[in-house]
Amino acid sequence: MVKLTTKQSVSSELRRTILKRIGAAVGVSAASIVTNTSIGAAAAFYEKGATINNSSTAFSRDALLTLRSICETVIPRTDTPSAADVNCHEFIAHQLSTCHSLSEVRNVQQLITQIDQVSRATAGQPYIALNSEQQTEMLEALEDHKGFDQTTAHHFSFLKGLIIFGYFTSEAGATKALNYQMVPGGYKGSIPVTPETKAWGSLDYY
Repeated sequence: MVKLTTKQSVSSELRRTILKRIGAAVGVSAASIVTNTSIGAAAAFYEKGATINNSSTAFSRDALLTLRSICETVIPRTDTPSAADVNCHEFIAHQLSTCHSLSEVRNVQQLITQIDQVSRATAGQPYIALNSEQQTEMLEALEDHKGFDQTTAHHFSFLKGLIIFGYFTSEAGATKALNYQMVPGGYKGSIPVTPETKAWGSLDYY
């Protein structure tokens, strides 16, 4: 049996947290998104600087800009950075190229194209030119199968899973959106929990 290193243990802890988050948020098979291979690929992406220049991509510049806007809509900026702020769009391009099948890559490519096409047909503008309220309405319509079919909605759930995965493996997501403890502290039992209570990020991931 291979003995786990500290980093491997941390990855397992982080994987459990992200699996729960993705499953609760998007209702897709989170295990197909967050695998041991994808955790390693995510770590390599962020270690290289979290930019598309350090990873291969299946997206054109325009498609990547649309994907960035979609990331911004799914996790907007509040008191914490948005998914776009932490380069989730570039993370997704990296993960798809590194860890996923060609059919999954094509599904996301087609999804981005279709979102942009529907935006142009219904609003007369590309998705990135819509204001935040219009962008949100379009993605909500997608989820409700209004103007989009069920298959497209399923592909959007997969994409949202990747966005959440990318966000909570980024430094900002792990240390600001989640509770974060740099080193282990003393034991505290019976801590009150509410629906607003943050989950815990990895102790040593950053």
